[in-house]
Amino acid sequence: MSSGSSIHHSHHTYDHAHDAAHDHDHVEANKKYFNNSDFSLQVNEHAVFLEFANTVSAAIREVFPFDPSSPTALDFACGTGLSTRAYAPFAHAKGLADKMSGVCSELKGAEGELYGAQFDVCIMAYQHFASAKDITSIITRFLKPGGMLLVVDIEVIATIDSRPLVIEGLQNLDYIPHKRGFQVEEGLVSLNMERLTHVTLGGRFDVDTLLARGVRPSEK
Repeated sequence: MSSGSSIHHSHHTYDHAHDAAHDHDHVEANKKYFNNSDFSLQVNEHAVFLEFANTVSAAIREVFPFDPSSPTALDFACGTGLSTRAYAPFAHAKGLADKMSGVCSELKGAEGELYGAQFDVCIMAYQHFASAKDITSIITRFLKPGGMLLVVDIEVIATIDSRPLVIEGLQNLDYIPHKRGFQVEEGLVSLNMERLTHVTLGGRFDVDTLLARGVRPSEK
């Protein structure tokens, strides 16, 4: 990978031997939905999602101070790239667009994937993956020593009666295995977790968002 700041955003597909059939079903369901809908147009032009992307961007920049000299970032499960574009200018203000690349890849954690690239920060969501443990193991292989993994996702609501419309909307989506979100207490595979923010989207949809982060040990 060339030197200088760069942002790579990858669609959220992966493959793993563990429970492969179950995982494959979700991978294919995600592909089918996002490839055959106008979802990206709906999201990228909607004020509600723009507001959420900016909120996520601000939180990411608080926990990972982007050094404009040479950071590289992998935004895995980037969706339409809306959140990526919200924080990308803070990684490198000049010429960043020329160094952004989009990849649709089924990651297995094999040597040489993504051209052997390693990243200072990997940013992703978990709700589209059947196994948080498996995908964490794969993604951390792409982190540089001292690099940070950030996971932004929906926080589970304690009672069904109080869950917001956002959670209700997940219940009938076949391509999302985790329809309830996650709890801060779950830890998501030994990552430090904290409540990120409570967002009221467009005055209609309430959603609690959490941020999980972990740092790959530096080489001695």
